[in-house]
Amino acid sequence: LLLSSLRILNFALPWVKPAISSSRASLPSINSCALFMFDLNDLKKCNDKFGHEKGDEYIKTISDVIASAFGFDGRCYRIGGDEFSVIAPYISQNDIDSKLNWINRKITEINRKKFVVTMSVSVGYAVYDEEKDENLDATLKRADEMMYENKRLYKEKLAMAGR
Repeated sequence: LLLSSLRILNFALPWVKPAISSSRASLPSINSCALFMFDLNDLKKCNDKFGHEKGDEYIKTISDVIASAFGFDGRCYRIGGDEFSVIAPYISQNDIDSKLNWINRKITEINRKKFVVTMSVSVGYAVYDEEKDENLDATLKRADEMMYENKRLYKEKLAMAGR
């Protein structure tokens, strides 16, 4: 079963690693780069309650949504069991908001079809900033921190709703 049409980051490291470990002196190609981190919410609950086949379907569905949102604009990677990353050119904050809103609308449409759990994803992103970031690792760390903060807020919201 092919879980995702996305590249697996480990296989992409020959392309990604030089960009991530670049020093400021060699950054012209990443000066307008945005990094996104995605983490599926409640995948463990889905796997535990409904089986790994449904969990795999969840992974595949969301990875297809992420890949569709970025199309040829970015490189999408599966970096872990339920984590995905995208490296894309930075156009504007409006472009980022548009892509993330599109992803949320697609997930809402999917949820109307009543999958076994409500699909959702926690997202973080950061735009490379030469004032803040020594390299893309630092940008990725900021995106990851935002994603985990959004995941914490998601769990807090569920707890307040009694779920």
